[in-house]
Amino acid sequence: MKPELFTIPFTNLTVKGPGLMIAIGFIAAAFIVKYMSRRVSIKDDILVNAALISLVAGLFGSRVLHVVHYYEHFDSFLAVFRIWEPGRELLGGVIAAIIAIVVYLHIKKQRIMLCLDILAVALMAGIGFGRIGCLLEGCCYGKPCSLPWAVVFPYDSIPYNSQAYPDPQRGRDEPTLKLPSSYYGRVSQDGRWIPAPEGDAKFNYPLKPYEMLTEEEKQAVSKNGPNHCVPIHPTQLYSSVFAFSWLAILFFYWRLAGAGSLYGRQEHEKSPMRYRLARPGITGALMLVLYGFGRIILENLRDDNPYEISTLTISQIISIAMIAAGSIIAAYIAGKPD
Repeated sequence: MKPELFTIPFTNLTVKGPGLMIAIGFIAAAFIVKYMSRRVSIKDDILVNAALISLVAGLFGSRVLHVVHYYEHFDSFLAVFRIWEPGRELLGGVIAAIIAIVVYLHIKKQRIMLCLDILAVALMAGIGFGRIGCLLEGCCYGKPCSLPWAVVFPYDSIPYNSQAYPDPQRGRDEPTLKLPSSYYGRVSQDGRWIPAPEGDAKFNYPLKPYEMLTEEEKQAVSKNGPNHCVPIHPTQLYSSVFAFSWLAILFFYWRLAGAGSLYGRQEHEKSPMRYRLARPGITGALMLVLYGFGRIILENLRDDNPYEISTLTISQIISIAMIAAGSIIAAYIAGKPD
């Protein structure tokens, strides 16, 4: 975990890992948009602008869903504007980005379905790099596991804090970590650490700041200490691998199917099914299905989102809707008469 990568020389400005990964993802998406748009004779500047709009809308939408979902943890709804703070839910960003793109393309009088196909492919690049930023931030973490590639996060990270407390919303009545009460408490007005009482009451207090830990406590929470973070699934990297896999599948489908509008009536007569599957909008619909399917799997390995219905998280519920919507859209586009 490395939320801040480095400090810019001669300034107090730090380059944050998540922000850098989002920027790299946008650049990669822009290159994909430029390449694909030229193959179907669409002005690439229109789609690059759409990608930029989707980035802004996505950041805001992901923050809105997070604040709404965890409203009890925020002082007011104005917290949605503090997008620099940790706390985002990607699916909120995806929904907001799609809405913003459709509105923008409609205003610009573009072929919306054809453009959405291209942006759907590019979106996977943004998500792929963005999830690496999640790993650097420590959010979107996984469940404990004993796999060779399991990751261990440091003390006072988001995953560590989660393991230090019970989580009834995920059916966990006892904390994963069994920390002594001295790790819980509060800082007095004169700067002294006041330990929490023994028993379950300690869970009503925050963890001791790392700089206030004794040398013995610091050793205990280090990687080789008895109170270190339990190894967990690197679900952020799983998400990244899924996204890049979907990118490859969607791009090659888009190419092999004929890039939608490139196929006319002559090709329709030669291969009616290929013509139908190449229609604009199919690639975008396939993205909804693939991403929703992957997200449902990943949510079973994640340990951050609370259960909403039985053992389903809000992301799985939205993903089921995405799969249904993508399937219906694809069937409608492929089946409609010319």
